[in-house]
Amino acid sequence: MILISLTPVTIYFALHPIYTGDIFDEAEEINTSYVFPKSKQLSIFVLKGCPHCKRTIPFIQKLRERNDQISIQYVIVGKPNDRYPGFTNEIPSFCEKKYEPNPILLAPITTGSYPCIVLSNNGKAEKKWSNDDFGMKTMDVIESFF
Repeated sequence: MILISLTPVTIYFALHPIYTGDIFDEAEEINTSYVFPKSKQLSIFVLKGCPHCKRTIPFIQKLRERNDQISIQYVIVGKPNDRYPGFTNEIPSFCEKKYEPNPILLAPITTGSYPCIVLSNNGKAEKKWSNDDFGMKTMDVIESFF
């Protein structure tokens, strides 16, 4: 009876693992008119009140500890606002903060999914991960990029 109950679940998770980002590089290529910095950069697109976005901070700190050459920029949707900064005051000082008041401009990049992480070089995006696609394999790709 237990075998019958577990078989469909086992098949499902074999086809759709929960943490595919830990096993595979789930990066996407994107074409956008958004202008990224000329040098190699890791850009993290976030919303001020997004708890998933806030959880990128420990990851970024760990990446920076392992490689202090990584250039990191947080692109925050909205305007600088002292009345409701969300978690933006907790972003490490080694990260550049850029505010983007026009979320429509970012829609081709984020596709409405936050956080969104983009590797760029020469002013163009090279790889993009949405919050669901990010995992240990992504960290390897980012570290090898720099």
